[in-house]
Amino acid sequence: KYIIQCLIEDKTIPDYFYPHALEGLKDLKKQIKRQLNDANMTIIILELYFDGHNGDHLLVYVPTDKTVFLAGIGTHSELFG
Repeated sequence: KYIIQCLIEDKTIPDYFYPHALEGLKDLKKQIKRQLNDANMTIIILELYFDGHNGDHLLVYVPTDKTVFLAGIGTHSELFG
């Protein structure tokens, strides 16, 4: 919930979560753009560390001027099968 609140309030996610964007995953980004019918939107896939665990926690979101769309929250295997 804290991470989601950071996104809603446009606050920086603290460094102790080691947030870093995952690059690549072009197919997933294209699929989200098709579903939201906007080829120019920004799609961000963040990998986060919780409770000292490894980085197998992903947050897929689409920030716009008024809204943050959460497209997926879960582990690598949950989101990418």
